[in-house]
Amino acid sequence: MNYLFGFPVGIYKIDPNNYDKEKIVSDIIYNYKTDPTRNEGVRNEWDNSGSKIHSDLDGKANDNFKKINYSSLIPLYNEKIKEYLSNFKVIEDYNYKFKIINYTCSSSGQYMQRHIHTKCAFNAVHYVKFNKKEHMGTTFHNRNSYVDFLPNLREKFYEIKSENDITNSWAMENWTFNVEEDEICFSPAVLQHSVSQPKGDDLRITIAMNIDISEE
Repeated sequence: MNYLFGFPVGIYKIDPNNYDKEKIVSDIIYNYKTDPTRNEGVRNEWDNSGSKIHSDLDGKANDNFKKINYSSLIPLYNEKIKEYLSNFKVIEDYNYKFKIINYTCSSSGQYMQRHIHTKCAFNAVHYVKFNKKEHMGTTFHNRNSYVDFLPNLREKFYEIKSENDITNSWAMENWTFNVEEDEICFSPAVLQHSVSQPKGDDLRITIAMNIDISEE
């Protein structure tokens, strides 16, 4: 478990041989080529950036899009959710449920502005197609009350701290994990995050989900 700005973030590997990756990627790319931008009907309420990143939000998409079959991923996601949640100390038994809320497919010029996920406890993003030479992982933003004053600090520690050590993240405004293709990143839903645009034209594909907790 990684503690980022005090938030628990878990990163786990998904075996690409254990799900129908080729079919999922090819269908998403087909949809992207059909309409590279997300239309107004599926734009998130928080997204007024004008980026028009290609997405299938809750299945509300262009009628000509192929429906993505996530069934081969469901048992793998269940396995990783349980692994992440096992890190938390609880005082009673609970159930969880999760929902794949969308995929995103982006190229140069497409990005996602800062946001949080609502009506859930945790969220996760699976980096399905990810080229480290052109793509960046999700950027997380420190929203602690003191963060606006960080640039004014002149303490020696602030000047000499390693920006590659997550234990120093409390003294940083932003953090981007060095993720790999087919890793999945879990975080509390209130941890603000954004997605930078790719540096080139190689498509970046992710699948996002929300996870909620209920009484057993």
